[in-house]
Amino acid sequence: MATKSAARRRLPVRITMDADLVGRLDKAAAQAGLSRSEFVRGLVEAEVSSVGSRIEQIPVAGRSFTVSVSRDRHWWIGSVAELPGCGSQGRTLDELRHLLADAIEGYLIVRGDIPDDARTSAAR
Repeated sequence: MATKSAARRRLPVRITMDADLVGRLDKAAAQAGLSRSEFVRGLVEAEVSSVGSRIEQIPVAGRSFTVSVSRDRHWWIGSVAELPGCGSQGRTLDELRHLLADAIEGYLIVRGDIPDDARTSAAR
């Protein structure tokens, strides 16, 4: 069984496909405003996530928060179990994780659990 850190690591993958498929992928990726690699990754993530939601842990301010993650057509959606009403959505899983960390941090600041000058996220 792979560890969480190993599951999130990006590994190089070589895919062999015919020229017609490459052309169709490039056209679809361009229409979506993505590179071929980003487009294919999105397709794979959508297929992998089609089995329903999954649970992840998001570390923020020295704590770990339980997040339910699911896929809704073009968006990844996450909600934080310990913080009612705290959630976010992103086009990619990595974007969702980043936005959820920001949302959790903001929630904790508003609630008074951490001071505003202790923000650690990149979106300061």
